[in-house]
Amino acid sequence: PELAAWAGDYGFAVDELAWIQPTYGPLPSRHGKGLGKGTNGEIYELFVTSNNPRLFVGGDFTMADSTVSANHIAYVLESNGNYSWHSMGTGVNGPVNAIAEFNNKIFVAGEFTEAGGSPASNIAYWDGANWFDAGCISGVVNDLVVFSGELYAAGDFDVCTGMAEVNFAKWNGGVWQPIPGISGFVNTMEVVDTFIYLGGSFGLGLNPENVARWSSNSGFEIFPNMIENEVRDFEIFKDTVFASCRRTSAMDSNLVVKLVGGSWQPYNAMAPYVYSSLVHIQFQPSFNTLLTQADTLILGGSFINSAMMSGPDIQNNVNLYSPGGVVNWFVVDDAINKMVIFKNELIFAGKFKTAFNYLSGHDTLNHIGRKTYPFLNSIPQLPGNDAVARIYPNPVSGNDITVENNFGATSYVVTDMSGRLLASGDMQEEKENIKLPALSAGNYMVTLTNGEVKKTERLVIR
Repeated sequence: PELAAWAGDYGFAVDELAWIQPTYGPLPSRHGKGLGKGTNGEIYELFVTSNNPRLFVGGDFTMADSTVSANHIAYVLESNGNYSWHSMGTGVNGPVNAIAEFNNKIFVAGEFTEAGGSPASNIAYWDGANWFDAGCISGVVNDLVVFSGELYAAGDFDVCTGMAEVNFAKWNGGVWQPIPGISGFVNTMEVVDTFIYLGGSFGLGLNPENVARWSSNSGFEIFPNMIENEVRDFEIFKDTVFASCRRTSAMDSNLVVKLVGGSWQPYNAMAPYVYSSLVHIQFQPSFNTLLTQADTLILGGSFINSAMMSGPDIQNNVNLYSPGGVVNWFVVDDAINKMVIFKNELIFAGKFKTAFNYLSGHDTLNHIGRKTYPFLNSIPQLPGNDAVARIYPNPVSGNDITVENNFGATSYVVTDMSGRLLASGDMQEEKENIKLPALSAGNYMVTLTNGEVKKTERLVIR
């Protein structure tokens, strides 16, 4: 334990010291490896580009990897297992909460007044060499999403048009067009079929909701029941929309809910695995981020897990749930805000600085870490009797997927949600690697066919 602590404090891994003193050996089990030396401040956002993948990192920091000047925004490249940090000019002068790729540019948003040393009103874009302002938003932007080929922003703001409260707007290439109706603030958005789902702490009209969905055809739609707690994130798991929450209601301790039959219901699979202190609102536990991969739902935030039973000082886990329950978990010393998959590793980031390893002390990560799991680069075993198709990875950031089936599919087609054909081809093997055309972020359908047997699976592109 002393060796692990010393190595972490001075920026080494015990694995790196093994060649100096072979008796040290590698750690028997690590609860996360670093990306270089991390950042010198909290990370709020992670984003992986679709082509030529890069990991973009945003938050409230000014340095990355201890030597790279990175004013609240930077990107990471990986080569042969090595990660390198890179600056983006002079960055921005305030926290970055949201990052999106749109029209081959990287849009960043949050709470800042300059980008690249020039005026910017809380949102700007980077073209690979220079910064440009992207219209005027007055307030805080919490999320960006691309929907039907257009860029949307949400948060707690107006759009410099004199409207006191907007909180949701669309970019037309020159200005932000308000989409009024939300009173409060939005934390997160998710594209689901032909809708944008919005979550946060807000009402529509006089009614508190915390969750709603919007489409360009029907406008805002509410659900039969509201989510009582502040919504922090959405994710699609097994074709079902899940929402994670921060505890703000004294009457409702359900912090992960799912949409079933049009209504929000508690995710009961979590009940045996969440420590009972979650019922006490003074702890304000929070599931800040959700991520799915294969048959696994990954949850990160600030909470206590029953597997530890270690009291309120050790919390902020990442938990992984599969059909059989918790499959793994690890612990850091402060909140996890965001998770993504990058280069077949789970990347997690937030306010924490240290990951705990009960076998060998702790690892200093400085707000960002990575961890490898078998399900990140393998496909679950398919049942033998019923026709089954699987897509991996899903969601995907890029255009390379693997499709597997157990019924001898001979062809595939990819369509958008309206049924428009986007790609097709022959299947030579039961497990086939497919390169998709460049597609915008959103939901698509992949159909495999063998004679009269067809199986269709949803594909989510981020």
